[in-house]
Amino acid sequence: FQAISRRRARIRFEEDLKSIAPLKGSLVSQPILLDGTWDNPNYWLRVQLLLSALGIQKGQVQGLLGSYNVQQQTATMRRMGVLGFHYLSDSNGKQISAKAEALWENLENASEILEWVLPHKLPQALLYDHILKRQRLETVCIHDTNGALYVSEFLEGAKTADKVFASFPTSLFIASHAVGAISVWVWVALQYGIKVIVPFGNNGLCRYWSLHKPTDIFEFGDRIARNDMESLPAAQQIALEQCGEQEVARRIEGIANNLGAS
Repeated sequence: FQAISRRRARIRFEEDLKSIAPLKGSLVSQPILLDGTWDNPNYWLRVQLLLSALGIQKGQVQGLLGSYNVQQQTATMRRMGVLGFHYLSDSNGKQISAKAEALWENLENASEILEWVLPHKLPQALLYDHILKRQRLETVCIHDTNGALYVSEFLEGAKTADKVFASFPTSLFIASHAVGAISVWVWVALQYGIKVIVPFGNNGLCRYWSLHKPTDIFEFGDRIARNDMESLPAAQQIALEQCGEQEVARRIEGIANNLGAS
């Protein structure tokens, strides 16, 4: 019964999304790729608002699918006017590449990951972060028997992204995040000169982070830019770092009471 109720609620939500009509005249000429790997109603709402504001019409958007909730995500995107679909990787996470096996088996220390030479000049930090998220650990465990799989997911994602962006003329990539498995697609898209927009929420509001070049991936939209931070007087940098440490400590202890922690 609960499953049926959730399904009906989802359909009603999707119908509400369709009621947000696009503006007349598309502001985007070439097709758009929409990341559908994160199945979240808040994300879908932010995406629909963006598509409508850009005047995107049915048929202009193709979707990107992962390994989870594929049926639901496909149905939602179809109701949003998405016609064609791609997968996060051609192997869909079911095969481990020989390169990933070799890299993982030869690891003696997790820090060596940060020295690997990756395709498309991918930052090693993105791969390291992806492994951390998959392992759900504080530090990378090199003895994890699934480690090679996580590396393979990352490398195969880069390979598939390159193939898609090389053959599919894309003017905009709407991504759910710029970290984890999808970060590969964000990086490769930016390498191709494709603009990326990441819709996200901040204190209950819709935000849209626009990325234009690969290095933008490390300059999250609502943070002080590294260059701005480093240009401050040393005493001010230290004071801000101390404020940050205190805030993190309050969150860990569960005593933070600001809006962002709710």
